[in-house]
Amino acid sequence: MNVHVSLLVPSRGYPNDLARMVHSAFETATDPKSVEVLIRVDTDDPTNSATAATLIDTFGDRVTLVTGRRWGYSEISAYFCQ
Repeated sequence: MNVHVSLLVPSRGYPNDLARMVHSAFETATDPKSVEVLIRVDTDDPTNSATAATLIDTFGDRVTLVTGRRWGYSEISAYFCQ
């Protein structure tokens, strides 16, 4: 898979918007095979984990689930410095 566009999607609390965004990304891309979507899901957000699993079943290796603990805004700089 040649990837030309990577989308990192924060998804907490918006499973319907997450699914709509991912479907839209692939439907509107000139070359959907050149798009990858990385979905960031907090470990305490089971709704979006289920939505992400469904999207992986639909789009295969073009969608990747990244999980981890929830980072608040006060800790965001520490997250990026890791």
